[in-house]
Amino acid sequence: MPSAIVSIPNRYMHTTVEMLDLRDLDNMARPLAAFLADVKKGERFAVKV
Repeated sequence: MPSAIVSIPNRYMHTTVEMLDLRDLDNMARPLAAFLADVKKGERFAVKV
């Protein structure tokens, strides 16, 4: 199953005080929305080796 990771820079991952800059979170929405809007119905993803 094709998958992708969207990573937002943060500090102290997996602790009770994990932190991130809210501007990074807000700015991640644009490229993610652009990618999702570009996916065509029935489009298949494959790894080219």
